[in-house]
Amino acid sequence: MRDKKVDTTNSGPTRRNLLAGGLGLAVSTASRRVSAHPIDNPPVFETARHQYTILEPQRAMNSVILSSLTGAPKLVAPKSGKVTLVSFWATWCINCKTDLPTLAELQRAMGNRIQVEAISTDKTGRDSVQGFVSDLGVQGLSISLDPSGLLGELDGAGDGNGQFPTYGMPITYLVTPGGLIAGYIVETADWLNDAGRALISYYE
Repeated sequence: MRDKKVDTTNSGPTRRNLLAGGLGLAVSTASRRVSAHPIDNPPVFETARHQYTILEPQRAMNSVILSSLTGAPKLVAPKSGKVTLVSFWATWCINCKTDLPTLAELQRAMGNRIQVEAISTDKTGRDSVQGFVSDLGVQGLSISLDPSGLLGELDGAGDGNGQFPTYGMPITYLVTPGGLIAGYIVETADWLNDAGRALISYYE
């Protein structure tokens, strides 16, 4: 069942939600709004308290230039021909200590089919973020800094300039190979289990 009301708390929905009205993205009128499938009905994918939430209508993800961990400009954009997972996290987020290594493992295991973009929302500076990542031993993961909310809306209201409201932390959005934002899931999710692989396969 699809619930038209979107849960914006960390208690999370216990069933699939439908976000009506889209994300309020700053996209041009030429942006594609056609779903990846005529009727978007992906397999169920869930964490302990949340389910993958479908976004309709789907909107195109805009490319954004953020900063990398080295301080160099970094283009964050959908990966053509691959599913892109855009995951927002922060150093103060306890669950992110599990989620980042999980996403790094996913990138290593399925890098031929997906691209993971891990976006830090911290305002504490590059050194603290870099230290956090180093302490976790995370390697091979594309990490960018977004302290100003150019990509992720830090208050989760869905009415700012960012393309991705952060309804919880961590939160991971799935972007189709065609560049459309299809849905999201809150908390650490096991993308390498059967359900996670099935969801990725559905959008390929």
